[in-house]
Amino acid sequence: MTKRDFIKLSAVTATAIFLPTTIFAGESDGSFDYKNFDNIQFDKNVFSSNNPQILVIFLPGGSSQLAGNFTNSDEIKRLSESNYPNIDVSENGFWNGAGGEEMESMLANKQLSVVRTIFREKSNTRSHGTQIIQNQTGSLDGIKSGFFSDILYILNKNGLMDEDSIMPSLSFTGGTPVIFQRGSLEIPSHLNFSSIDSDLDNPYSMKENRYLENQEDELLQALADRQNQLLAKNEIFKKANNNFQNKTVLSAYIDSIKESEVLTEFPDTNYGRSIRSSLKVMLNNQDSRLSFMEFGGWDDHSGAVNNYKRRISDIFKAVNSGVKYLKSQNNRTISIWLFTEFGRNVNLNKSLGWDHGNIFNLYVAGNNPTYLNMGKIFGETELFKPKLDGNRVYMQPTEDSEKYEPFAIASTIHKIFGIKNPEVLTGENAIESLLI
Repeated sequence: MTKRDFIKLSAVTATAIFLPTTIFAGESDGSFDYKNFDNIQFDKNVFSSNNPQILVIFLPGGSSQLAGNFTNSDEIKRLSESNYPNIDVSENGFWNGAGGEEMESMLANKQLSVVRTIFREKSNTRSHGTQIIQNQTGSLDGIKSGFFSDILYILNKNGLMDEDSIMPSLSFTGGTPVIFQRGSLEIPSHLNFSSIDSDLDNPYSMKENRYLENQEDELLQALADRQNQLLAKNEIFKKANNNFQNKTVLSAYIDSIKESEVLTEFPDTNYGRSIRSSLKVMLNNQDSRLSFMEFGGWDDHSGAVNNYKRRISDIFKAVNSGVKYLKSQNNRTISIWLFTEFGRNVNLNKSLGWDHGNIFNLYVAGNNPTYLNMGKIFGETELFKPKLDGNRVYMQPTEDSEKYEPFAIASTIHKIFGIKNPEVLTGENAIESLLI
């Protein structure tokens, strides 16, 4: 089933949230100049060659970097305020039992790359709200458009999306995630994201009315269809009627995707169901270029080790299943990006938790996507203990290591989509080590 089997669509599934500038007091002067979009250099050949589809998994709360970087384990244990339990560290410095086994397997098969030195130095407030917003806009200016909105806008401007595009972006998160906020961009309705749940329940279906019997709901639907046909002749109701018809078409489309078989086994967790559903839609609908989900609960100030270990293990079991699914479909154009707003320091405090830090890992997974340098670990860390900061012990990049601001993540994804100079939007260059 392809998009040409369907009528033109303009699914209005969400509206952008415009956040008040007062949230960003002291962090942004609202100075982003939207004329920068006029200076974007776009290469259609790069887009066509990469043919990318991107799933971003965001972990709000500040997920610790330790699952993917326990390379300084001896020194961490020596300097920590509270004793760490025995932790098995893998060959490449991953935390076994906290996703390490899955990471090692994917790394060996060129299905994972890790950047260990996403290091926040600019405006480093370590405030959850501010850094979540800035990382998802890809800019210090938190009231700027989200970086997914930037990509959709640029693709549409260059004729690579239009009113025939079906569900160009997906959200598995309630509300309007910052990554989709519009700022001052004029986003046409056909670029609005589609909000879907982890079980791929049809968001466009007409639910059965439990108060009606003997198929009276079908009669009611037929009467509604007839009335809408009549109203469609009136300009006042034309747009509403078009949306009603589009909803019916999209309902059938979603149901057709939901019925397609997935032979790869996924964990029966929210992580597993969400990743499975996202990849299922993207594999069956190439128009779905961008997908987003977030999983909270990472503010581990107390009781951290066991809870974190279980959660991050479940995440990487689901990601590993996703990679196997992509391999089973011979897909090398979808990639999965996992990151957070900031990491943690590595001192295990008296409450057996970690406090806020400013370095974290970027994980990129997939079935060896053609546009990415896979099977690699980038960046090297060392410990840093400020003399006047009590028991705080932090990670930082070594002097000769490559390091990147979080906004470089947005720049890298922009570049994969054919945007040659993303720094005009983010202020940061792409992570070139990741790109082929």
